[in-house]
Amino acid sequence: MARDYFDRRMPLITTDKWRWLREVKVGDVLKVNGSLRVVRGVSHGPFPDSRSTFSFAIKRCSWTRRGYTVYTSSDLITLGALRMNKRMPLRTKLDRVLSEDISKSLKKPQLSCCDVEGMY
Repeated sequence: MARDYFDRRMPLITTDKWRWLREVKVGDVLKVNGSLRVVRGVSHGPFPDSRSTFSFAIKRCSWTRRGYTVYTSSDLITLGALRMNKRMPLRTKLDRVLSEDISKSLKKPQLSCCDVEGMY
């Protein structure tokens, strides 16, 4: 077990049970908190035990008003995420615009949470 910033015990994703998180790609379908979510963006750290971040379309509006939310690998482990071994093609214009918003996270987003609320 590794320790986080607050000296809490955190599971490493190098354990066999969670190794699949290092192989997640954009378009993969995960089951998170009982609902199916399509991965919209992924960023893996440089080392095998580094945390990764995963972006999803937001389920309901939040104070940020952005159209996406970001989970770390630790978040997904805590929530008991499951890989569904399915992929979803992200070909629509809405998918492309959301992808641009995620990759340019410091700029003003083109989509608000109201535009993508309820998407997978």
